[in-house]
Amino acid sequence: MKILIAEDNLSIRTLLQEWTREWGYTPVCVSDGESAWQLLIVADPPKLAILDWVMPKLDGVDLCQRIKQQQTLPFIYVMLLTGKNSQQDIITGLNAGADDFLSKPVLPEELRSRLAVGRRILNYQEALTNRHEQLHTLFMAIPGMMILKDEQGRWLQANEASLRLFQLHGVDYIGKSDLELSRLSQNRANLLWMLQAKDEEAWKQADIVHQELQLVSAQGQSIYYELIRVPLFYPDGRRKNMILLGHDITARKTLEQRLSQEAKYDALTNLLNRRYFEERLALAIDHAQRFQQSLTVCLCDIDKFKQVNDTHGHQMGDTVIKQFSYIIRSELRNTDAAGRLGGDEFCILLTGCSARESLNCLSRIRKRLEATVFKNNQSRYFWVSGSFGVAEWLPTLGTKETLLEMADQALYRAKRNGRNQVWIASNG
Repeated sequence: MKILIAEDNLSIRTLLQEWTREWGYTPVCVSDGESAWQLLIVADPPKLAILDWVMPKLDGVDLCQRIKQQQTLPFIYVMLLTGKNSQQDIITGLNAGADDFLSKPVLPEELRSRLAVGRRILNYQEALTNRHEQLHTLFMAIPGMMILKDEQGRWLQANEASLRLFQLHGVDYIGKSDLELSRLSQNRANLLWMLQAKDEEAWKQADIVHQELQLVSAQGQSIYYELIRVPLFYPDGRRKNMILLGHDITARKTLEQRLSQEAKYDALTNLLNRRYFEERLALAIDHAQRFQQSLTVCLCDIDKFKQVNDTHGHQMGDTVIKQFSYIIRSELRNTDAAGRLGGDEFCILLTGCSARESLNCLSRIRKRLEATVFKNNQSRYFWVSGSFGVAEWLPTLGTKETLLEMADQALYRAKRNGRNQVWIASNG
């Protein structure tokens, strides 16, 4: 990843160049703000930028403001680098649109960790773009809130996003602690209580601490925020200020949940895919063995499914598969599981249940499928049936592969003996 380094001090610029190259970045170095701006307005500009506060021609704060106001530029993660360290300097830099703020002298490990945060934010945004998601990513990439506290945790200043997040509009918050504010904002009381505990953790670690907040909007929707705490100390080690930066990561969390769903579940049927079903089965066998409980699996498929596709079309075939999976899901308990192994083949896991005890459930599934009427695009009605092969796990069976093989043999027997039936494998 390319990184822009704009620093007029040659020795510092050279040091930053060497560090970033060693960490796998491709540094592009300039000595003044105007040259940095020219590099950012070309095609494929660096997405990470370290800007010195004081530079010839165009200083870091003005350059940062120009970057953030230019709508045609891609999102650029900007870190301001400066020897300034007052409260107002920090506020000025962050209000200019800086995504991070680092004081000189620069510590390599701190710089590396902060660049990693910026790189991760950029990677999240790129992942969303590549998947053509129409999700709102602005607050994920740009910190939307800022709170400045004193050494005792009393609020000194908060921006609009912070007041909105903690529902403190119209509240005289200056000089009050999180606990005092929690009495004035009942809906956000729990969140404000958590702030104080995490602040103390950051003070003790004397390092940046990350925290995720989850809250519910007035419409009942979950909203996620990431908070970054930066504790500041006087040279003698006394606490000075605590800075809280935050941004909305709801889009990222939504995408992560969607990716997790896609990774575990079959898109057509919403049943577990083969990989995760087999993992669930392995865990169930381990549990059954440990607690001496019953466990049964059933392999099942749709009889003559190829004929359904050939006669009525693959779209109709998908409809049949979805209906079969719906019937399976609706008949299972919360402790059971079902997965699509591929095509029209499914596997059902029944926990705490012997093969004989599973017959009632499986027979209901078979009968419901048999009674379901399908109508194709030519308004022709048709019916399908299913065959079921059942195997009960015993300690002597060993692995899940052996259990599935027995169920497969039972399914073969059900097919050979006329289909549309449930066949139990023999353990003898």
